[in-house]
Amino acid sequence: MHRVFFTICLLAWIASFNILRAENAPQAAAGVRELAGAPARLAWCQDAGDGSDAGAQGNNLRLMGFDTEDGLGERCILAGPSNFSRPIITPDGRKVIFSNRAEQKIYAVNFDGSGLQKLAAGVALAAWRDRATETDWIYAGTENNRSDYFNSAITAVRRFRLDKPEVAGNIWGKTPVNLDNFQLSADGRCAGALFPWPTAGLAALPDGEWKKIGDGCWPSLAPDNSLLMWIFDGAHRNLTMFRTGTGERWTINIASLPGIDGYEVYHPRWSSHPRFMVMTGPYKLGESSNRIRGGGREVEIYLGRFSADHGKIEKWARVTRNGHADFFPDAWIAAPEHAGADGAGASSAAVTDSAASQGAWPVSFEGLYYFWQNRSRANSFTDPADGRTIACRAEARGRAKFGRNFEMMPSGGAFVSDGGAGTLIEKCAASGQLALEVLLKPGTAGTNDTNILPIAGFPAPGGKWNFLLGQRGGRLVFLMRTGAGGEDRILDLCPMPESRPGHVIVSCSTSSAACYLDGAQVFAADSVTGGNWSYADPARPRYGALVFGNLLLQEYPLAPGGNAPAWKGALENVAVYARWIGPAEAAKKFKAFAAGMAKRADLPKLSVRAVLLSEPAAPAPSSIAPYRRALLAGHYRVEKTVEGKSPGSEILAARWAIMDGALLPPRPGAAPLAQALRLELYSDRPELEGERLIMESTRYDLPLYYILDD
Repeated sequence: MHRVFFTICLLAWIASFNILRAENAPQAAAGVRELAGAPARLAWCQDAGDGSDAGAQGNNLRLMGFDTEDGLGERCILAGPSNFSRPIITPDGRKVIFSNRAEQKIYAVNFDGSGLQKLAAGVALAAWRDRATETDWIYAGTENNRSDYFNSAITAVRRFRLDKPEVAGNIWGKTPVNLDNFQLSADGRCAGALFPWPTAGLAALPDGEWKKIGDGCWPSLAPDNSLLMWIFDGAHRNLTMFRTGTGERWTINIASLPGIDGYEVYHPRWSSHPRFMVMTGPYKLGESSNRIRGGGREVEIYLGRFSADHGKIEKWARVTRNGHADFFPDAWIAAPEHAGADGAGASSAAVTDSAASQGAWPVSFEGLYYFWQNRSRANSFTDPADGRTIACRAEARGRAKFGRNFEMMPSGGAFVSDGGAGTLIEKCAASGQLALEVLLKPGTAGTNDTNILPIAGFPAPGGKWNFLLGQRGGRLVFLMRTGAGGEDRILDLCPMPESRPGHVIVSCSTSSAACYLDGAQVFAADSVTGGNWSYADPARPRYGALVFGNLLLQEYPLAPGGNAPAWKGALENVAVYARWIGPAEAAKKFKAFAAGMAKRADLPKLSVRAVLLSEPAAPAPSSIAPYRRALLAGHYRVEKTVEGKSPGSEILAARWAIMDGALLPPRPGAAPLAQALRLELYSDRPELEGERLIMESTRYDLPLYYILDD
């Protein structure tokens, strides 16, 4: 009886779905066929439940397909319900590869739903055809956090033959990568990916160099050999396009088309043809802070065609009209044989961002432990001792943030490296030497204050430091923990540069110390004894890392200045060595650094008095995960321009609302009182591209500014 009832319900559902499909099929097929100018197929997963599974994590999904040539419109390939994660159409358009994330298994099925087969363990990332042998390869990996799609990553990427899955090999293992999007150039020599989120970049395969392109999510690499790439922005509305060979960049809004109407979009992905992309939207449900997780039955699939120069999306077609939430689309566009291989010619030689390939600063990698240029770079190097590739990171804590040139600005917090302090202790103990190199941009004027303002160092338990470069009054000092009792010795190095950046190297051994400013020695001392360093502190595990700024401020992220002094400058080009650097090498390092330092122009100053008309409510920090930082874009009426060129009578302006997972207090002067605002165009602040931007205004005609805080 139950089986009969289930069968009747299933047939009723299929009948209702087929009626909807029949009504929409001719219109949708004609629109997509006209846009593509060729036969096209799309595959995606559809939420059969409440429409909230935008990460395709659950088991209430259908595998869907659409073919412009069969007259059926959108239809089920596999009805499920099951987990059909990240469908990928094979290069010939005949099969769909999908993953079951619960099982961690990869499957293939013919586009008509026949021939279902299990291929391998893991999750599928991409499908690529070797044109020389006409062999199809599936790129895959194993998730390290499969319970949370938004934080999941692959530790190693392998590939296997579609026709012979037992023929397999590793392809990338230098860094973890995220699931979306790992895509290859036509010749298979380069891959675009997250290495991992939010670092988007381009890698040479197999296991070659990799180059950071920017920060954001859903990067996508053109399927030809042009190495054209995009990164999806933190507002979930724009693509930032990059010509990786020339550095040219521009922005394309993909949320303003009819049907989306300015709401957030998601799942952007390049199709098999370089002129076409797919995405899903609009996302109207959930909190304004993260509507993606809300999904909704209005979420449909759109196919867009780029202009010939990829400067804009010149035309869109809506693919689905079904009253269900549709996610993770992939599109295949028929094209003349080998058309996908056209382009400027991808080359692994074009991926030259790692330190080993730059041939400039820092000149030598011998004894190098930590290397961080700025946030726009990969910050990786090859250890000459063992050939390992080491990627170094700096995570903002408290109110620390990145500057316009991607430098660290630790005031109000600190930047923390990704651990490994035990290794540093071992290396320094073995060599009896340490060197710290950094470019400082002064921001704290010299005072009579006797406090040491932390700039860069290695914390020890109990709120102490193993070593610390800091500012005391108007001078640079270096603190070392020395002797068996852990006493501190403070070395008075030199005056702090006040009107220009300064290239500083502090070099120490078991018997002496030296300091070099802009390549010249400015300090030397003998009878310096270091030792008794420690880093283990169960109560503060973050102390097992290098810190730039004042780590103690992280304990009080909402208090103005916390209860500890803050250094308000900026720093970049940081290197830490477990060896001595002498005068000749210091001069070479400064020369190499100075030669590569481009002159940076100041932005026009703009100050206004403005009234806040509307602003999204500040969300709970947990609601924006995996982001830990977010800005709110408010709508303002400008009352008066105090300095600079008038921005007009109305503007959008974004302020920081969440930093390091904590809410910030609102700006003083709530509506309807006029506020004093110092502004810069948001587009002039590239370090913000990957940050979560929360906005509800549909006034896209208004300029968007960034509010500078003190």
